[in-house]
Amino acid sequence: MEIAERLIGDITGNWGVDESSILIDCLTFTICTGQEESRKDGVETIEAIRKLKQRHPDVQTTLGLSNISFGLNPAARQVLNSVFLHECQEAGLDSAIVHASKIQPINRIDDKQREVALDLVYDRRREGYDPLTELMAMFEGVSAASSKESRAAELAKLPLLERLAQRIVDGERNGLEADLDEAMTEKPPLSIINEDLLAGMKTVGELFGSGQIAAAVRAAVGRGDEGRGGLPRTAHGEVRR
Repeated sequence: MEIAERLIGDITGNWGVDESSILIDCLTFTICTGQEESRKDGVETIEAIRKLKQRHPDVQTTLGLSNISFGLNPAARQVLNSVFLHECQEAGLDSAIVHASKIQPINRIDDKQREVALDLVYDRRREGYDPLTELMAMFEGVSAASSKESRAAELAKLPLLERLAQRIVDGERNGLEADLDEAMTEKPPLSIINEDLLAGMKTVGELFGSGQIAAAVRAAVGRGDEGRGGLPRTAHGEVRR
């Protein structure tokens, strides 16, 4: 906060730049070394974001996300990164440097995994319980690919139209085109949009805020024009209501 205040004072006072044009990287370090001095780096970053946005609401914040989980295996990193991103967003984070394919919507994360990841972020240790040790044990021998395959199997078990809505929520495009083709043999494209895809988009809005809905639409229906069997579009390529 001292560094941020110094930067903001210099940039606005000496250079006349508006606070809304300032982007501050709040920075974080791994909390996965087991070293005592790094145990609270996650929660300190969250508090820095919160205080910065309280004092300077127009200043923009960003964060290189993946540093938080350095040292864990890829499957565990996905969970910790996703949980940490959610907590930073709740504190007011405006943007993040992330690999989108390595982030999961918070609703897709197993409750127990999310709980342990939160305990690690907030350094909630107690006698006989270390969340870092617990998280590592949880993901021992688990790969990111196997986690993805498990989720794909769960989706495949859902009824077709329910599966379409869930693909919107998950942002999962693999298999979407085949599901859409099959669904269009059962009902008109506009009915699919209005009754099924919009249900998924509503859930996205509730989970992540309305800003994520446009991305969900693009992921869901971003395929050929109407003449090629895609969903109905305007001349500019937008999906028709």
